[in-house]
Amino acid sequence: MAEIRVLLVDDDPLVRAALSHFLGREPDMIVVAEAEDGRDALDQVGRHGPDVVVMDVRMPRMDGIDATAQIAERWPDVRVLAVTTFDTVDTVLPMLHAGASGYLLKDSPAHEIVEGVRRVREGTTSLSPRIAALLIEHVRDRDHRAPVEARPLEPLTDREDDVLRCLARGCPTPRSRPSCSSRRAR
Repeated sequence: MAEIRVLLVDDDPLVRAALSHFLGREPDMIVVAEAEDGRDALDQVGRHGPDVVVMDVRMPRMDGIDATAQIAERWPDVRVLAVTTFDTVDTVLPMLHAGASGYLLKDSPAHEIVEGVRRVREGTTSLSPRIAALLIEHVRDRDHRAPVEARPLEPLTDREDDVLRCLARGCPTPRSRPSCSSRRAR
């Protein structure tokens, strides 16, 4: 199996050190670089050509959502795995919409983050169980109740709905395969 080249992006140096420690111990992974924000991440992707970017969501200068969107546009073969503490719909959906192939929480066990890196590199998805449950609840309830947040969420487009259902089933990411399955009947 080919080595998985990983870029770590987080504004907390302690988090980067921890991620580097347990990912770097894997025989099939190498941490090629680290970045402390989205702007630095774009420079590092251009320099090091990672296979997977492990990306925090909220950071100074440029957040993970904007950086992920630019990575997806400029380097479509590079996969992004969000690893963050933020577990709300108004953070998860924009990150996935920007092009993240998975979304894990920082309180996930190390082996789940390691496996998440492998899964997104293979073209499948990786979601923390809490995030999967949040997304399923959002899809089920989006037309049946008003959002609890101060500002209402926009409804998902048909394409976003398809992508979310594909992610929930663990299908390959939409960038790697145009359609996971036929559209459901409406």
